[in-house]
Amino acid sequence: MMKKWMILFDIIVLGIAIGAALLFVQNYQQMTPQKEEIKIGAILPLTGPLSSLGESLHYSLQMASDDINAKGENAKQIKIIAEDTQSDPKNVIEAYNKLRNVDNAKVFLSVTSGHVLAIKPLTERDRVLFFGSAAHPDVTRNSTLVFRHANTAQEDARTIADAILKNNY
Repeated sequence: MMKKWMILFDIIVLGIAIGAALLFVQNYQQMTPQKEEIKIGAILPLTGPLSSLGESLHYSLQMASDDINAKGENAKQIKIIAEDTQSDPKNVIEAYNKLRNVDNAKVFLSVTSGHVLAIKPLTERDRVLFFGSAAHPDVTRNSTLVFRHANTAQEDARTIADAILKNNY
């Protein structure tokens, strides 16, 4: 049951992320030569202890892009290019560099605070749109091109503490 909610939540969030990415890329393309597809780089833990998180997000991304591409309403096709971090934040830099320099991705996303915080300086340097699903407050601090859909850890802790106090647990 929890996995179904997680997948549904991922699909909703990714729909929003892809919509925002489309707007960003359309504006970006007005300043640059037209390309045939919008490449979204997904830096995910597809293997290792966090693989269920990475797999569900990758599956959701692929479903959303397939749906958008099938409708044919956009002049460009969305292409999801995933790189596996093996659940290790040490591997995210190499994954980002490949997606950016070899695959030519213009929009990026990742999960977990360790992954997102490792990539953030690179996405800021390169001035690319980056979506991070992570709770660490530094994920979006002092950034205009990094977005999150998750609460910060402090917000979650405050909500839990308020509920405990309110209910006399």
